[in-house]
Amino acid sequence: MLQALRTHLPGMIVVMFLGGLTSAVAYTIRGYLNIFFLEVMHYDKVDALYLTSFALFVMIVFLPVFGLLADKVGYRRFMYIICAIIFLIILPCYIMLAHQEKYVIDVFIGLIGLGILAAGVCAPAYAYAIKSFEVELRFSGVAFSWNLGLALMGGTTPMISRYLFETISKVAPAYYLMGLALPYILVSVVTSSKHLYSK
Repeated sequence: MLQALRTHLPGMIVVMFLGGLTSAVAYTIRGYLNIFFLEVMHYDKVDALYLTSFALFVMIVFLPVFGLLADKVGYRRFMYIICAIIFLIILPCYIMLAHQEKYVIDVFIGLIGLGILAAGVCAPAYAYAIKSFEVELRFSGVAFSWNLGLALMGGTTPMISRYLFETISKVAPAYYLMGLALPYILVSVVTSSKHLYSK
């Protein structure tokens, strides 16, 4: 790990933010969405589970599609595109999910959007992280930086999302995801000249 820090620090920083962003979007579905439907929108428990499962299903369906697309476009470029899309549609997705009238069509459109975003972020992430390091440094480099980002930014997503809802508004958790996408782009661009292994 020390050698990876000395020789591949830019790559480790990028992978840390990549791990944070990826896990935050995924944990939004796996860890927060059910709480959102139950405690924020006051859905029935069974309905909340069905809606959360639907978002997971959409994510699973689109993972291989975006994986193939990312292979063709290039991982870094694909992640830039997905981060830009997060800025454009994550807030509208939350607005549709949080609508007080609970329109079924709006809720399902919001869930589809959220599932597609999660698939788009997660599909290339692991391959991108691995290719950020030379073969002899991949285990230590990826393990440390990815899990650091996951712990700091991803694992705290349900807690931060709940706090934002309670202190700001129902749709405020969307701002957290937008806020994670921006640092990833900035770090990736700044370190791109030294970050030689991923395309």
